[in-house]
Amino acid sequence: AIPTVRHGLVGVMRTVVTVHRVRAGLVQAGVGDREGRPPWLPWARPIGAKGVVVGVWLRAGTTPGDLRAAAPVVAAACGAAVVEVEQHGRDDRVELHVVRPRWGRPGR
Repeated sequence: AIPTVRHGLVGVMRTVVTVHRVRAGLVQAGVGDREGRPPWLPWARPIGAKGVVVGVWLRAGTTPGDLRAAAPVVAAACGAAVVEVEQHGRDDRVELHVVRPRWGRPGR
């Protein structure tokens, strides 16, 4: 039971840290509305050992194309190999797939 609990806690911690780093990357990339407010990040969930999916609600004046252009900056802020942007049915809802964060022990 201990390894299962440990993996669950690591997933939760990875999710919390990744959301913070995604927000920092969006601010560094200048993604936001006219007043400089970044998009909302209402939820996140771990994807096993591969990464984290972060839900993004875009503010008025921000497009999914802005997030695609900022993906390399967000990846650098998250320490991720790749950040993929996936749009949903509505124009103001996007998912960021932060793939394989590099923080933690190297090689794992």
